[in-house]
Amino acid sequence: MRELQIGDSVRNLRELVDLIAKGDERLGAALSEKSVQTIINERVSTGEAISDSDEIAFLPPVSGG
Repeated sequence: MRELQIGDSVRNLRELVDLIAKGDERLGAALSEKSVQTIINERVSTGEAISDSDEIAFLPPVSGG
């Protein structure tokens, strides 16, 4: 788990992924995949606005059987 203070410069998920990519290009690319689900404050999200107090999680695709 990583904690990142986003401040006022990041207003949505796309901008957050761009900020993450500046620090880790491979992670930014992985988080941009359509198969990655995003959770904001324990609810599935599709790109809505975010704030510094939000808890955001990225869930990679999984397979099972």
